[in-house]
Amino acid sequence: MSDKNHQEIMTYLAGKVSAADFNAPMDALGGEGDYRDPKTHFFSDMLGNMANGRHRTELPDKFTGSYGTECQVIAQSRDSHTFTVAFASYSDTGLVSLLHQPSLIPDSPPGQPWASVTQGYVGAVVVHVR
Repeated sequence: MSDKNHQEIMTYLAGKVSAADFNAPMDALGGEGDYRDPKTHFFSDMLGNMANGRHRTELPDKFTGSYGTECQVIAQSRDSHTFTVAFASYSDTGLVSLLHQPSLIPDSPPGQPWASVTQGYVGAVVVHVR
């Protein structure tokens, strides 16, 4: 939850929570923040793959590609100047994510070699606002 996309979401939410003096309506503090991986990273991603992530793009970022994120602030505290945000992020990762070439090699169907893997991550983060 420390990647650039999640950090931008938390910065946006921090502005809304602090502007409302930690008493913002909960229904105004959630939403979606999908990340779309630019397909122009092909050579950077391939170099990262050959170098085991030591150069250019690290392996997890290269292979995961785009992902969806949903978030919701679940608690606010004026006393400690904090809020807690729950995240759910999900991704379908397959050959298209790996190679960035959907027209060249499509993803394999479920149960087949090289089939897509559906990944989901959930968590909660306490954000301190200064």
